Amino acid sequence: MKKDRDILGDYIVLPFVKAWNLFFDIQLPENRSYYSGFEDEDITLLCFIPIVGLIIGLIIYLIGWGSYFLAGTLVSTIISPILILILLEFLTHCRDSSNLVNFLSSKFESWRNVQPHDSSDKHNEFMFYYIFAGVFILRVFCIGALVYYHEFEWLVIVYILTFSVEGYMATDCEFSPDREHLIHGGTKASLKIMLVAFILCTLFGIEYFGMTLFAFSISAIIGYNLKHHLLKKNLLNGVNIGIIGKSMEILLLLLGLIYKLRF
Repeated sequence: MKKDRDILGDYIVLPFVKAWNLFFDIQLPENRSYYSGFEDEDITLLCFIPIVGLIIGLIIYLIGWGSYFLAGTLVSTIISPILILILLEFLTHCRDSSNLVNFLSSKFESWRNVQPHDSSDKHNEFMFYYIFAGVFILRVFCIGALVYYHEFEWLVIVYILTFSVEGYMATDCEFSPDREHLIHGGTKASLKIMLVAFILCTLFGIEYFGMTLFAFSISAIIGYNLKHHLLKKNLLNGVNIGIIGKSMEILLLLLGLIYKLRF
């Protein structure tokens, strides 16, 4: 006999745990004996992907605001970006950042027209660290500047949209046996991710609604186009989704900073 559905377990705890574990190497325990075997858990899971971004954003908000409250603007501008990035890299074990840096390194080597036999391992290793340091410094600068201007709400929006784009791209709109690594939800279900993201962004970005709407539109357009581009080339996988997510994070941080400096 099928168990009665556990509202808390099936509709909240399990989808949230699965959504969290999709993104982070620091996993939450997923003990299915607590749940009643909800068959549509993947569809419910999609709605929790932006909420994972919201929670990460709120933690970042608290780090930025807390350091400002305790130590003042200058100290929080220096310390909080480092603490925030250490947290993010710890949760993913530097996976997405390393993949992004590897991608940029390979593109840079191609741009220089360096042939494989002309490139030493030592040179490639140094190039990796140079680019990794550059990406890290750029993220520190953007987050630090937003903390300096007390734009803590924008940091929440950045991570809601970053995780939502990754979740949207990881959703298989039409089931295919060769894409079993994706979440099977269908077109309407995948759009739920962006709908929830829009609602959350509106709540936190009401102060600068125009910029929030622009950032959401840019994120949705980039996510949609890159997803279909990668699907056509059969390159839609976890590595590329993570690279795009990390790139979206940097883009949205820069957009927020440019908006603040401009207005």
